[in-house]
Amino acid sequence: MIGQHNWMIQRRRYPAMALLLLAALGPVQAGDVAGPSLQGAGEKLAIHDFINAEKDFRSALAAWPAEAPGRERALYGLALCLWHRTPGTPVLNREAQDLLAGVVRDFPGSEVAPLAQRSLARLLEVHDFPGDVIDLAGARAAYQEVIQRWPDHPAAAQAGLHLAGAYLREVADPAALAEGLRLLRVWIAAHPSHELAPVAWEYLGSASDLLAHDPAAALEAYRAAEALGFVVPSRASVTRWRMAQLAEQTGQYEVAVDCYRKVIQLTPRGGRAHDAQKALRRLARENPGLVVDIPAIPGLAGGAP
Repeated sequence: MIGQHNWMIQRRRYPAMALLLLAALGPVQAGDVAGPSLQGAGEKLAIHDFINAEKDFRSALAAWPAEAPGRERALYGLALCLWHRTPGTPVLNREAQDLLAGVVRDFPGSEVAPLAQRSLARLLEVHDFPGDVIDLAGARAAYQEVIQRWPDHPAAAQAGLHLAGAYLREVADPAALAEGLRLLRVWIAAHPSHELAPVAWEYLGSASDLLAHDPAAALEAYRAAEALGFVVPSRASVTRWRMAQLAEQTGQYEVAVDCYRKVIQLTPRGGRAHDAQKALRRLARENPGLVVDIPAIPGLAGGAP
């Protein structure tokens, strides 16, 4: 689940980056000799046609006067194409890294500079080809630079979550684990209404559960995520089932009952409805004073067997 939340924040191959790039490209101006190639490249990037998008970006750059503004957009787009091509190779990654670094160095005030810096950080964090060496320390420094240099850019919020993730990946290091959890809590406190807040809460929940083995903290985070709306609704039954188990572990039996009931009523086809009914019967037997109402499974004739 830890990897799942990194995917939620920013998949390595995702439409979100293409959409951000398309927004950064802006409208094509009449008479702009690079415009058609650049627009075509953005459209191909949006559907992950990296090879043909690369050709269009190179065409745009070849036609772009060196002194004309906006060249950084094509450089950034070309870097993304090279990085995301499959299979990845050291040569492709090196050219992509050089292009991204050039955008950050030569166009620090542009809208794509923080996106390029974030991509540089992600490139250091992920494994792209056999033998690729992950540099978590370098990735953390690069994410921190996004946050410090462009704090108001949307990329900074994503970089903050990735920064926490780059610590949580060091699962054998208690200090790194503690720092990752601390950074997630700091991020949540600073961004309570951000569109990524549900992701952050679920990330904190799974990290507290699977890495820190802190059931109370995990349950608290999952409940906060539930209140905002789970990011992947199709996994709601799995998450609520885990929440019920955590609630039992921490003696919060009313919460466990509520979670089991939601598994039955809200996700009856999620694969856990019958198990949730059995769990509720067990809780009723083991806790005579606990109010346990066991709902029928919606759509199942005659309710529970």
